[in-house]
Amino acid sequence: MENKELPKFRSSLNGFNRDDVVGYIELLSKKNTTAVKSLQDENHALQAQVEQFRSALQSAQTLIEELSDEPEAPVPCEALPASESPAAAEVPAPQEDCAAPRDNAAQDELAAYRRAEAAERSARSRANAVTRKIDSVLTEALSRFASTGSEADALCEDLNASISRLQDALAEIRVIYEEASDKLQELNDLTAVGIEE
Repeated sequence: MENKELPKFRSSLNGFNRDDVVGYIELLSKKNTTAVKSLQDENHALQAQVEQFRSALQSAQTLIEELSDEPEAPVPCEALPASESPAAAEVPAPQEDCAAPRDNAAQDELAAYRRAEAAERSARSRANAVTRKIDSVLTEALSRFASTGSEADALCEDLNASISRLQDALAEIRVIYEEASDKLQELNDLTAVGIEE
């Protein structure tokens, strides 16, 4: 705390005005309490944000796991070359008149499989993008939370040190006040004895 922040106390006999000093100490105590409360509120808000980010990250990771755990659709036999088809040797070649509908069905099934595969890739890509965003937001929030926490700790330490110094100063002022009061009482007693004589 710098000297220019100190208020101008009215002076009284052998020191400062007691009411001014006590008022100043109470003002500093209120400011300290307000600052600590504000930092605690900010700390709670940041902790709530961190919890929200963690739950969002958890749900994104669950979605990714669900997408990766889904079994891949089997490749239809019609899509495989004749040499890889397990039933190629057993199934006779289709007749000319029913070959066209079977080819259309195989092509439709293949197209549907490819669309499903593309949708799955797209969903995984979106889930990974969401996970990266959540990770970056969570990392930023945690770093801000850590820096704010260290700033709050430093501020609290400074405020506690200031309060301790003020309490020491107040104790010294009380001693000075009591000594001055005792001396004034002695002077008053001497004056009263001198007047009586």
